[in-house]
Amino acid sequence: NNEIKKAVTKLSSYIELNPKGELTEYAHYLLAMCYYAGVSSEDRDPGASIKSLNYFKLIVTKYPNTKYAKDAKLKIHFLKNALARNELNIGKFYLRKGAPASSIKRFKSILQDYQNTSVIPETLYRLSESFLIIGLKEEALKSNALLNYNFPKNKWTKLSKKLFKYKSELNQKIDTEFSIIN
Repeated sequence: NNEIKKAVTKLSSYIELNPKGELTEYAHYLLAMCYYAGVSSEDRDPGASIKSLNYFKLIVTKYPNTKYAKDAKLKIHFLKNALARNELNIGKFYLRKGAPASSIKRFKSILQDYQNTSVIPETLYRLSESFLIIGLKEEALKSNALLNYNFPKNKWTKLSKKLFKYKSELNQKIDTEFSIIN
């Protein structure tokens, strides 16, 4: 009846009273699904996604040979991608607002916490971009090298080549104009 809070309370109570009960693994799965039902777009608070992810991870570790574990693995993959996209969007927001240091923190957390997600190529590109903005060219080159090595045919790799070419041309133009003035 779409009474998620009531279901969470009852399922939690059941699990607490029956930790090794016949239906406990199913109760854990239903609890994970309750939070999963509350997962919204990646632009919103990721609280439900994180709770759902943690419960699905519990199912995979505590009940690895059940039918629920197979579905939990698929949902874990989906949730990690959603959480990584959320972090990426926040990092891009900081980048647009002129706060590259804050965006770098978000991008690095994606690389650490969500390694096998679909946003890694864009994250490496945005990380390079952020480092270039604050003048850390060596760090930008490292991120760019990771992008080129791991994703050689990705669209973000192609964009990164353009970014570094543009930045190099811009620096040459500034150096030329500065030497003319002096």
